[in-house]
Amino acid sequence: MTQGERVKKIRKDRNLTTAKFGEVLGIQRSAVSKIENGRCSLTEANIKAICREFSISEEWLRTGNGEMTIGYPEDEIAELVTDLLIDGQGNALYGMILSIMKVYKRSSPAAQKALNDLIDSVYIDMQERKSTKKED
Repeated sequence: MTQGERVKKIRKDRNLTTAKFGEVLGIQRSAVSKIENGRCSLTEANIKAICREFSISEEWLRTGNGEMTIGYPEDEIAELVTDLLIDGQGNALYGMILSIMKVYKRSSPAAQKALNDLIDSVYIDMQERKSTKKED
């Protein structure tokens, strides 16, 4: 997979048009299209912006090696969950997270996908708002 194909995968996975993807990155739709088609290379600024805005591994974007997305390391996740379980049982957030997890687990795969898509859309909207605020 080429770098351009990896960019297209990121964009498609997030259900974004070339215009919306470019808007988040601060580049034109035509530039996104040229990158995806291999007619233009990613700049260092493009790479940094894609990785930052979409939680993408820079190594994966540059070379295709490793995992596409960046997340918390497993030991950090375990520590966060442990802290929540130990300290949070009397906390409203604990109850809310527990209820969300239970409902999600009982939901059909289609409902889980719909929720994941909604969360992705909210995240993208937040990124767009953040980008718009930077321009002001």
